[in-house]
Amino acid sequence: MIASSLLLDGTPIAAAPSSVAEFSDPAGVSAGVSAGPSLGQEAGSEALPQNLPATPGVGTPDGGGATPLPPQQGNPFQSLITFALIGAVVWFLIFAPERKARKKREEMLSAVKKGDKIVTTGGMHGEVVEVKEHTVVVKAGDARLTFSRASIHEIRQPKEESAKELE
Repeated sequence: MIASSLLLDGTPIAAAPSSVAEFSDPAGVSAGVSAGPSLGQEAGSEALPQNLPATPGVGTPDGGGATPLPPQQGNPFQSLITFALIGAVVWFLIFAPERKARKKREEMLSAVKKGDKIVTTGGMHGEVVEVKEHTVVVKAGDARLTFSRASIHEIRQPKEESAKELE
């Protein structure tokens, strides 16, 4: 490639070679290299071909070492298996016990019947007088109070057990 310059009056200056010189390595592969000093290169030092790695001693034409291999990708199924194992651990440590406790509580609430001694979530103790679909009437002392069935915290003494203790 030849670059030309013009004087201010428009007359051409003699044709000069471009600023890119040809470089041949011992293997006969040519690459373009800047004729002037590069960034970080002192004037007068020998220019290196741009197609070689910047790591000193690695992949140089004089046999200084081999070209490094690109990093290898991991197996995608290994990542999937890892996430599945983490999910299984979370399930067995958190969700399974919670599910069992919820099922046990639902069974306890559905088993409430007249005469059971209960404790509410507010801490009040009483005896179930009447059971409806979503509510229970509890006798505490001389008062009769209506509570939501969900407000029962525990059954202290079911009716059958209290009858067995009296005998």
